[in-house]
Amino acid sequence: MPDMFSELKRIKADLKNGSSKELTQPVQRQVATVPGLPPVIPLRQSSNLALPSLRNRPVEVLPSSSSHKALRSGPLRAPESSIAQKPISSQSGLVAALGSPSRATSRPFASPPKHSQPAALVLQNPSREGNRSNGSVRSSGAPASPHGLRPSVPAQVAPTARAVATPPKIDSPRPAPSSFKRTEPVPSIFRPLPKGKPTRQGLFRLPEVWLGAGGKTQCVDDDHRGTVDVVIGLDFGTSFTKAAVGFRDKIFPVTWHGVSSSSPDYLLPSEYTQLEDGTVFVGQHPAARPDQICGDLKLPFINPGISSASVGAASSFVSLVLRYVRAWVYRHHAAKIGRAKIRWQLNLGAPSNGLESSPLIRTYRVLAATAWQRSLEVDPQRLAGSPSELWREGVQLQDLIDFQIRPEFVAQMAGYMQSPQRQRGLHALVDVGGGTLDVVTFIVHRVEDEDTFPFLVPQVHPLGTHGLIQNRLMGAEGMVGSGAVDELAPIESALNFARALGVDESRVIGRDTLFQSELRRVIKSVFDITKGRRYRLSDAWRTGVRTFFTGGGSQSDLYREALLTTRVPSVQGLQLMPLPPHKNLDEFSGGAHEYQRISVACGLAQDAFTLGRIVPAREVEDDTAIASTLRANRPDRDELYPK
Repeated sequence: MPDMFSELKRIKADLKNGSSKELTQPVQRQVATVPGLPPVIPLRQSSNLALPSLRNRPVEVLPSSSSHKALRSGPLRAPESSIAQKPISSQSGLVAALGSPSRATSRPFASPPKHSQPAALVLQNPSREGNRSNGSVRSSGAPASPHGLRPSVPAQVAPTARAVATPPKIDSPRPAPSSFKRTEPVPSIFRPLPKGKPTRQGLFRLPEVWLGAGGKTQCVDDDHRGTVDVVIGLDFGTSFTKAAVGFRDKIFPVTWHGVSSSSPDYLLPSEYTQLEDGTVFVGQHPAARPDQICGDLKLPFINPGISSASVGAASSFVSLVLRYVRAWVYRHHAAKIGRAKIRWQLNLGAPSNGLESSPLIRTYRVLAATAWQRSLEVDPQRLAGSPSELWREGVQLQDLIDFQIRPEFVAQMAGYMQSPQRQRGLHALVDVGGGTLDVVTFIVHRVEDEDTFPFLVPQVHPLGTHGLIQNRLMGAEGMVGSGAVDELAPIESALNFARALGVDESRVIGRDTLFQSELRRVIKSVFDITKGRRYRLSDAWRTGVRTFFTGGGSQSDLYREALLTTRVPSVQGLQLMPLPPHKNLDEFSGGAHEYQRISVACGLAQDAFTLGRIVPAREVEDDTAIASTLRANRPDRDELYPK
């Protein structure tokens, strides 16, 4: 039997000699390329590869053991932009070329985030063909920390350490669009509501012959005996227009039976028709196409910024109204006027915060004056001038001695100011119109026998009945069926509204809830500001704030519920009360509810002195604390106890 130890020595020597020869010859292996990735140069295999020996030599990557035999045709040169083309002059150079080890291995065993890419430097165990000469598996340069980091040992790259090129970054897939849509807020800009076929053509009436007399400014042409002042109060509303005339200490609401069959007859829909031949009519002409019917005339005056075209279009309707009012006076009250020369006055209603905006007041003045000029046409189917020819300041208006823009709520208070219910102190008014919600706090008192109204907090918001309907349709425009939206009809419940238009009932209820929240926020803010700094010491915070709740939308349960559930800084809350009819009201058969609809027009049918003095909010100082004044004026001890 041969000596076992001698045989082992021989085998060891053969292995040693064979391994040395193999290592002295450079091994060139080809790396398989991945589609879309640049090729890289394999690391040259060496059992004693130290970092200083890599200076100015390209980095090479060995293939995995599974593809080692098939890829021996030689290294593939990487493009110049590859990392292998960077010369490595030191250990820091290697770090710079391959990336910071601390960055690449800061979380070696943490689960990578979704869609993230592997680190650029990957240290793997040596292949079985690599280092069996020493009988152990070495991974020089592998870390010696709990995860294998060993920063204190000189870095050596094992023959099978591989620098793996980073594949191109793959963008994370975008999540699929969710079926849940963000809730749209309550709209703050008015848009026209979807309309179908005209619904009020049955109310149309051809203008009668007597309406032509309205093109003149006098009941009789000559031989005047005396004068009479006639004041026109005009409430140009989003949905309906109301008018009244005041003269000889009486106020007469205007009825529209001469041009419309609307009911009640003191409400006129704010719309007109202009046919191709240039003729114009109040209301919806039966022969008119939908595009020839002009509505939504007041909406541009509510939105920020008003164009000249919008003023001109509105002036056509107001012209028809003014001509009708004059003709109505001549026909129904000629005996009261006699042969007196009429001196006309015109008061046009504006939002409660109108006096706070000079541009808005100027726009209303241009509207009123332009309409007066264009109404001077005796042909009841024509108007004078053109909508583009707007009135200019300083131009005289025939027989119109005065025209003013008055806040609507002051006109509404005219009946209250002359009624036994009148009280001095803090008051509030909540007016729900077709376009806006007006909320205003003010003080009622007299200065030198003149009624005075200091404004405290006037706010106007696009939360009228038009805004309510627009809010219900937010996001459901494509779901609306063939039914048209009639913005002049009474407000329906959410169930009836949804059924009429073919939209989801629960969605309408949700939009109504959001709308009510906005109503409460607006109302609460007005009272909070008033209590906080405008009129802190009012007794109304203890006894209850007298609040007038009026307007066409005040009969809607949605608005009433929102007002009653608003938390205001008053111990007794709000004392809701209707507007009492004006004591000079004549020839009106409606009840208290009907009067709420014409209260603005009736109040405007008075001259400026009767309406009282209006003090804009910007001219009213904040309430000041009395306590500081008392301390400042408190006498000292020597004054209280003189020696």
